Amino acid sequence: MKYLLLLTMLATLGCASHKKSVDADINNYRDLAEKIVSYAKTKNPDHKVLRKDADKLISLAMPILDKFAKINPQCKSYLKVVKKKTAGMKRLNLDQIEHKFHEGHALPKAADRCSNAKELVVHPATVYIIGKSKVNAEGQEQVVDELDEVLAHLDLLLEY
Repeated sequence: MKYLLLLTMLATLGCASHKKSVDADINNYRDLAEKIVSYAKTKNPDHKVLRKDADKLISLAMPILDKFAKINPQCKSYLKVVKKKTAGMKRLNLDQIEHKFHEGHALPKAADRCSNAKELVVHPATVYIIGKSKVNAEGQEQVVDELDEVLAHLDLLLEY
């Protein structure tokens, strides 16, 4: 529903090229997340590849967050904080990112829709952390779980 609102709003403003940009940003994000999931399921995935792809996924999230904030102005300051803290997220360990960002203790209070948007960065940052060392079967499963969850958050985001 929100996705349709976004597209309608952009078309109303006479920004047909922006509509294609939004579609492309979302599609590129989804495609890379699904690619990483497939790769994580292979035998002995290279942790350096997972880390590199997770970093790219974080980069792909940035224009999506910007566009989401334009449509949801109540999320603008919250998402600005998320973006500012992105580099620091990648330096944490798994327990720290869980507490500070998945649970939101390092972030200001925000509406659920804003929290859903931050997940486009937090889950790939978690995959980045997992990719700091050789990935065992448990790590592979966690990568898949993180990105399956981020894809669900992406779908929720599109409903706002």
